[in-house]
Amino acid sequence: MGKDLPDYSPTAVNVILRPGWAAQIGEDKDFYVTGMNVGSGASVSVAYNVPAGKTLVITDAYVRGQANLAADRDKYQNVGLYIRNETDALVLLDTGGSGGCYVQLVKPLIVEELKQVKFYGVNNSGHGTNMAVSAFGFEV
Repeated sequence: MGKDLPDYSPTAVNVILRPGWAAQIGEDKDFYVTGMNVGSGASVSVAYNVPAGKTLVITDAYVRGQANLAADRDKYQNVGLYIRNETDALVLLDTGGSGGCYVQLVKPLIVEELKQVKFYGVNNSGHGTNMAVSAFGFEV
C-alpha cells in the first residue's frame, strides 16, 4: 500500500495503536511553552503555521499551573487551556482546571494547511502562577 503501511487482506486484521500509526504516516509534532509568575488574567502561548500541503492532527494537550509564591499554593490554582485556529477565529478546545489538566482527544483536532493554530494557557487565579502548556500530535 504506500508509505510502508501493511498490506490488508479480507481474511486478516492488523491492529496498529495510534502512536505507531502516527509514526508510520506522519511527522510527530510537539509544542511547548512556559511562563514564570504569569499575572492573573494573563496567558502564555505558542503558535504554529501549518505548511502548504500538510494537515496538523492534534491528539493530546496539557496545561499546568502552580502559584509562584509559596504563600499562595494553598489557594485555588485555576488555569485554562485553549486551542484556537487563529486564521478562521475558531476555538478548537476550551478546558482547564485547578492546577491544570491533560486531555487525550478521542477525536483528534484537525488543522488544515495554511492555517495558524495557537495553544494558550490562561491564569484564571487571583495571583501570579508558573505555567506550562504543551500539545502533541503529528503532521501528514
